[in-house]
Amino acid sequence: MTKSILYIQHAGALGGSCMSLLYLIQGLDPNHYSPVVATIYNEPSVMNLYRDAGIETLYWPGIGRFDHTTLGWHTLYNPLDVAYLLRQMIQFPSSVRATRALVEQIKPDLVHLNSLVLAPSAIGVKQTKTPLVWHVREPVSPGHIGLRRRILSRLFTHFADEGIFISEYDRQQLTQGTKGTVVYNFVDFARFDHTITGKEVRNELGLSSDAKVILFLGGRSVVKGIFPLLKAMPQVKQHIVDVHLLVGGGVYHSSGRLLSRFARFLLPLFGSGTVAQRVDKTLDRHALRDCVHLLKWRTDIPQLLAACDLLVFPSITPHFARPVIEAGAMAKPVVASRIGGVEELVVDGETGKLVPPNNPQALAEALVSVLSSPDNARRMGENGCSRAHQLFNAETNVCATIDVYHRILSDCI
Repeated sequence: MTKSILYIQHAGALGGSCMSLLYLIQGLDPNHYSPVVATIYNEPSVMNLYRDAGIETLYWPGIGRFDHTTLGWHTLYNPLDVAYLLRQMIQFPSSVRATRALVEQIKPDLVHLNSLVLAPSAIGVKQTKTPLVWHVREPVSPGHIGLRRRILSRLFTHFADEGIFISEYDRQQLTQGTKGTVVYNFVDFARFDHTITGKEVRNELGLSSDAKVILFLGGRSVVKGIFPLLKAMPQVKQHIVDVHLLVGGGVYHSSGRLLSRFARFLLPLFGSGTVAQRVDKTLDRHALRDCVHLLKWRTDIPQLLAACDLLVFPSITPHFARPVIEAGAMAKPVVASRIGGVEELVVDGETGKLVPPNNPQALAEALVSVLSSPDNARRMGENGCSRAHQLFNAETNVCATIDVYHRILSDCI
């Protein structure tokens, strides 16, 4: 008997969580499972990602996020953060009601929340008495006094029938290891084929076959380490003249919202500027425009990885890094931060190098070391590829997720 699963997608733009969910759904047996994706944002790029794959997808307004994790928590000393946090709290009850209405309309056998930020939805789902799998894709920030983490831990323990964590670090942070199953994000090895070449990408960007290419798939994200990376690049250039940094998702599109326009005008007056403005200022200050290539969001990640000599992930906060496992699949060495989540993915000295977070000097030295030793870099890449096939295999990890479904839906085939 086919079981229907409603996936609630929190993302407002394409990113790792979108791709992870797509790979999961594509791995389901259509004879046993009927998936439906509900997005909380009317974002065509996200919805079309699933629709183009033949997955039923709808936009459901009224469901809000509660951004409180390491990658998006709101401080109490920033007036803009406080205003946003208050708005989220005010919208919390309506988000619960909107989720309940969605579940009552779809009538799924099981609901799968795609992120911890969907805390209001967890309550709404359980009000319908529908089984709930809560996917935790991010570590939880303790905030100022640890209240956020305690609240989320209670909500998770109370409302989730089963939990899936993408790293042991995240599971320990939220439940001290007492609940949930660790299922690493996985890679589609049919797509991430390490035998393909990156010649087309290099030709497109005007990069010679001899150029050393570093790939960063973190856009202009502060927490993913854009600033320590840019600050490290001048030292890298001193040692390797023909070096290039590709920043996937680095092209910035100005928002027309009043608050965004206000921030772009006001913040520079106080000496800082928005993140986008600070990135541009850093590029100009260090004369990096000739070697840093800001790319639009692209879906040809395997080709980008094939074109690079190494992947860098200099996150300054604990964070599972999909680009790291994709680099492993493409047999590319990795330079990354020695930090929660990432430490489970990179074996220092074997599949790449780990450096202290937010340390441009150490980051530059590691980048130069790998780029200057092609044989060692090749060995690291091969080790990473072998490890990726062991830990991040889609077939194996989809089965692990289905086992979680089975435990809830005991009558499932």
